[in-house]
Amino acid sequence: MKLMDKEFYTPAEFAKRTGLHLLTVYRWIKRGDLQTLQKTPKCKHLIPAYELPTYIRKEHGKANA
Repeated sequence: MKLMDKEFYTPAEFAKRTGLHLLTVYRWIKRGDLQTLQKTPKCKHLIPAYELPTYIRKEHGKANA
């Protein structure tokens, strides 16, 4: 399976794809560690596929720390 199957992921899809807990994904969004798109402030978050490497960088950074 290729790294990016689609253009945008919901937080739940991103969590499943990366193996992160959903609350961790929301925490990263709130801190600004993941960029998201929202049409309105109350609209659900959509995480661009290009953010998947952000997760990979964070995990490799932990291993090297």
